[in-house]
Amino acid sequence: MPAKAKKSGKAAAIEVLRKRGKAMPVKEVVAAALADPEVTGMKGKTPAATLSAALYTEAKKPDGAVILVGRGMMKARPQRGSRSRST
Repeated sequence: MPAKAKKSGKAAAIEVLRKRGKAMPVKEVVAAALADPEVTGMKGKTPAATLSAALYTEAKKPDGAVILVGRGMMKARPQRGSRSRST
């Protein structure tokens, strides 16, 4: 029997943003990611604060997986090789 798949809170949050395809409030992203039953390692006293900080840190990276698009709003960075507009 295969083991249950596990993923980090940050990976789940990025997945939420990619599936949604548009900007979302960070609080909603964090809530959706923490609701994922496959997320592990978020058992501390303030998992939402920990995950929010991880997302903001990711947004500061020039090639990070998320982009800060306004106060408290994030969206997924377009992936390389995917075309977001038609020519």
